[in-house]
Amino acid sequence: MAQNEYDVIVVGAGHNGLTAAAYLAAAGLTTLVLEDQPTIGGNSVTRELTLPGFKHDVASTGFNFALANPAITDDELGLLSKYGFQPIMAPAPSLTNVFEDGTALGVYDDVDRTCADIAKFSPRDAKAYKEFQQYLAPLLSVIQAGMFNAPPKMGLMLNQLDQSPQGQELMKLLFMSAWELVSPWFEDPHTLIYLLNYPSEAMVDPEAGGSAVYILSMVASMHTLGVASAFPRGGIQSLPDSLAKAIEGSGGTILTGREVVRLIAPDGRVTGVETADGQVFTARKAVVSNVDPRLTLNQWLDGPLDPGLRARIDRIADPYFVGEMVHLALAKDPEFIGGDESTRRATLFGLLPADLGRLRQYFYDLRLGHVPRPERMLTILQHRADPSRAPAGKGVGYLWQFVPYRVDGSPPEKWDELRETVADGIVQRFLEFTTNLTEADILGRAVISPLDYERRNKNMVHGQVLGPLAAMFQYLSYRPVPELGQYRTPIDGLYLSGQALHPGGGLTMGGRATAQAVMADLGMDFDELF
Repeated sequence: MAQNEYDVIVVGAGHNGLTAAAYLAAAGLTTLVLEDQPTIGGNSVTRELTLPGFKHDVASTGFNFALANPAITDDELGLLSKYGFQPIMAPAPSLTNVFEDGTALGVYDDVDRTCADIAKFSPRDAKAYKEFQQYLAPLLSVIQAGMFNAPPKMGLMLNQLDQSPQGQELMKLLFMSAWELVSPWFEDPHTLIYLLNYPSEAMVDPEAGGSAVYILSMVASMHTLGVASAFPRGGIQSLPDSLAKAIEGSGGTILTGREVVRLIAPDGRVTGVETADGQVFTARKAVVSNVDPRLTLNQWLDGPLDPGLRARIDRIADPYFVGEMVHLALAKDPEFIGGDESTRRATLFGLLPADLGRLRQYFYDLRLGHVPRPERMLTILQHRADPSRAPAGKGVGYLWQFVPYRVDGSPPEKWDELRETVADGIVQRFLEFTTNLTEADILGRAVISPLDYERRNKNMVHGQVLGPLAAMFQYLSYRPVPELGQYRTPIDGLYLSGQALHPGGGLTMGGRATAQAVMADLGMDFDELF
């Protein structure tokens, strides 16, 4: 083999790119991964951002959904058995919702135990919640089947769904908003607020069309599949590190500090890539880009591409909001208002208003481009599941708050001015929900604005940590546009993976499906090999 010549080149060492590369290398293809940063991981990295000994997951952290990926359930890559990857299941409850009126609602994989917590607010809602779960459970199996494979063509899928009552119910959820789904079922604001907060974790407005499907995926998966909060031991960095070991164990190569600036495809077939230092790497069979197509195809591609497709890629829709992250080094483990067993044990928290109107106004303000009062906040205390995250007796805080990318229409650079002021409000809101913390207990903090995320990782176009808007028109085989929705591109040998493609953002190890597409086109039987 000539120098710098490989069967497959993967651009980007985020967890999806590394997953695709690990499968392709294990299948016997000579595989190269190129990463522009000094280290691998993309959004899945762990750093001591505040003080020594405090390990913070910079962006991605929870490992819930990837637990159902055959890469983990069947250990197809040997991550668990050979390469040291250790997911830790967080103690129950999977989620605790703490409301500012001093009440709490614990959510357990045991639906009856969850109903018991809901009954504190409304016995009627507790009964309805059990029925709601029974309604959702059969629908989950339909959508779960395609979670880690290439999605079917949208028209074919909808036609198949329309052939059965169960499929028709799922079709309704694909078009309904979360508000339209839950408001006829439940009456108490606490129940409604708990449920309506779920779609926002996919960066989806709970009153936007299609957001109902996230109630299905999150509520039903927790109670039906037992998918609870999970975190990799030592930090999320252990996932890319284990994938790198798998790649290298199969003879693959990873080069960091190599920024790809050109995809070479002069005659409609990709032949390789060029890096910023002028090196050319040849791909005999395929190139897989783990980077948003707005960069991959519309900036890097040196070859013909239909102008209409270029325009559609440029018009890929972003979510209505992005986020600012505040990482804290804490002097002690927090105690929360409404302090019951669920608040003392949980790792994942929703800090929420008790007024439904204020939650709805919060998302409306985001649509208008305003920085809202931090009415709701995702808070994660990873040290409760994994004590190695912080020195003994201390803790790490992960505070995730939604904000607009362009504040009141201003350029995104406005965030350089707003970053710390907005973070002050986030921290103050967090402290209002605790009973044992003051500002003196915050030993250190690190703030990452949406603009900072984009600067850290060019794949986070417009600060989007989960990629393009996950609405129905950019969902399944329409993600991010129909021409690209099954990982292939019009350029022969060029494939896509990552958060801009199905199954979307978050830790899913979705690069497995891209590897399936590459191998199918090369005449390789994925199921036989894995």
